[in-house]
Amino acid sequence: MMKFLYLETKKLFKKPSMSMASFFFNARGDYLERSISGMYRSLLLQLLYEFPDLQSVLDNTDIVPRKQQDCPDLNALKDLLSNAVMALGQRCFACFVDALDECDELDPGYEDLAQYVKSKLRIDDPLLLADLQSQTLGKASGIFMWIVLVVEILNKEHDDGGLALRTKLSEIPAKLSDLFKSILTRDQESPERLLLCVLWILCAQRPLSPAEFHHALWVALQKNQEVDSKLPDVKHMDEYGKLVTSSSKGLAEITKSEQPIVQFVHESAIVNGPEARAARDRLAQKYSFLKYASQHVLHHADAAALVVPQADFLSQFFASAGIGVLNFFKGYIARRYGVHATPLYVFADKGLENLIRTQMEQESAENKSAAYHPGERYEYPFFAALANSHKGAVAALLGLPSTNHDDVDITEGFEGRYYLMDYEGLTPLSWAAKRVD
Repeated sequence: MMKFLYLETKKLFKKPSMSMASFFFNARGDYLERSISGMYRSLLLQLLYEFPDLQSVLDNTDIVPRKQQDCPDLNALKDLLSNAVMALGQRCFACFVDALDECDELDPGYEDLAQYVKSKLRIDDPLLLADLQSQTLGKASGIFMWIVLVVEILNKEHDDGGLALRTKLSEIPAKLSDLFKSILTRDQESPERLLLCVLWILCAQRPLSPAEFHHALWVALQKNQEVDSKLPDVKHMDEYGKLVTSSSKGLAEITKSEQPIVQFVHESAIVNGPEARAARDRLAQKYSFLKYASQHVLHHADAAALVVPQADFLSQFFASAGIGVLNFFKGYIARRYGVHATPLYVFADKGLENLIRTQMEQESAENKSAAYHPGERYEYPFFAALANSHKGAVAALLGLPSTNHDDVDITEGFEGRYYLMDYEGLTPLSWAAKRVD
């Protein structure tokens, strides 16, 4: 809906005195894509870009001291955006912000949860809606993920006639983990579809598009002649949505992005939920050194690689539980590596140049060339190293002793991810060729 409003409004904003800005939170993105600070920075940048004369607000030393070199804090960003908007005069500026549920800094309060239930429950009777809303909120204990799943269950019951809405709600477990178990075991309707759905979402090399998910499910089910011999033609995204919802029993969804993918519902809520955090805390208390070890073991291995060969250790580490260990204490999905992330990608992302050289000695030429990681943030180890300003890692990936060539730093001008642009869909070689042009 928000994207539709944005596109329709854009058609109306034709005059030079009219401008728009948008920000859609993305739980899978980097910090700036899922944070309040990132939202303010993005909106401010878009506003100042459209109306350059407003850049004078940056000269206010009460907000941004002259000696400050890093980005202003959140309060300063709020003041800057407020001052810029106040200086618009007769000009028009519209902001569109969506997907707040994917912001990792917002803890929805009672009013937010109440509004969500009211807007999502497809109940026409106002008295019944108010009763179900009250019962749902009282039973939810403030857990948004629980409410998302329960609303879907109640809507399905309503679509089936709505004769047992209150009974259905009373039977739903109050504990989130018990609710997941109940959803998975409540009936034996299409268990094969559920299994295939879970396997495709968990084990795919990269997230599937709705069309890919539709095709993959059809192929697998056709083997047992459970579906038509010809792949059905799908013309509307809603049809894909119904398939995803029914196959996953409401546990998966299609994202509202420019290039939609199939994923488990609100993955950020699952990973960041109170039960997931509690499990990590319990393990950290039981094994007090585990958190440090999981986060820094590879940095120690990188330092040791100068004097002690690390090939055997790395082979054993990644063969056993490497990615799982590295991910365990990373609360947000956007910070986690995919199940198919290779050691080389991890080393490049962390800037472990000695381990990169060790790994490249072990890998065959074929493996080195197959360095594409479609499920990862930067897709290629080279881009991961460049985006994180790991010059030593860039040199190691290129097989060079350093990034200096004839007293010139070949990475000059790429001091972080915000200087790395237009790399999506390109290989490092094609990207470099494009930059030369």
